Amino acid sequence: LYENSAAVLPYLGKVFFPFNLSVMPVLKDMSLLPGLAALMLIAAALYLRRKAEPRKNIFALLWFLLWLMPSFIRPAGLPPDFTEHRVYMPFIGLLLFAADLNFAGRARLAGFSLAALALFAGISVSRLGCFRDRLSFWENAAATSPGSLMNRTKLGAAYYEKGRYEEAGVQWSRALEMAPDDPVANANMGAIRFAEGRTGEAEALWRKALELAPGNLQALGNLAVLNYERKDYRKTALYVRELLARNAPVHAGLLAATEKYR
Repeated sequence: LYENSAAVLPYLGKVFFPFNLSVMPVLKDMSLLPGLAALMLIAAALYLRRKAEPRKNIFALLWFLLWLMPSFIRPAGLPPDFTEHRVYMPFIGLLLFAADLNFAGRARLAGFSLAALALFAGISVSRLGCFRDRLSFWENAAATSPGSLMNRTKLGAAYYEKGRYEEAGVQWSRALEMAPDDPVANANMGAIRFAEGRTGEAEALWRKALELAPGNLQALGNLAVLNYERKDYRKTALYVRELLARNAPVHAGLLAATEKYR
């Protein structure tokens, strides 16, 4: 909670300045400047407002903070979730704060509210394309939050499923640079090297993935296929046995070829 609480400023900034949005943001790629500017606007409003209602102000700002806090609490081992829809409920607190300012009367405040609503609606419509399909989603995620290992990994997987191996390799290579000891990154790059015909490099990457995570099904399955293609059925059987022990699906051809070695 303490480490993730720094995201309060970026969230605040996105409410006041809803630009450069991301479908899957990470804290290190989120700018603090819009949030600082938003804080300055809130401070100026408190200083300049005509009618002081400190209890209402405190309630409104606490609403924003307390509804935002659950977003920062995650189980151990899972990355924090900074997705922007999590600011919807906290946003009500800022609306309550704005409603109590009473700078220019109810009519102008209503006009400002409608203009803000139209702006947010327009932004929402303009971003529908990011949710058109899996590839569009992860392309936006990686473009707007390039420091996320998950975004790079998922975008590479989306490219790989489309048969766009070169583009998948670019994303997975960057993921491996970011996390050289990540078993998934090693296993994924092994798949790229295998597709390129560089089977020795692929095998080394898959073996490293297994050293890092002995139960990695992707590496086990790929090593089984690699040795099957080499017609080394004894080695194939070793990996098939591991897959079966973990209740993982195994291709019928692999089962038939290794039956007498298991």
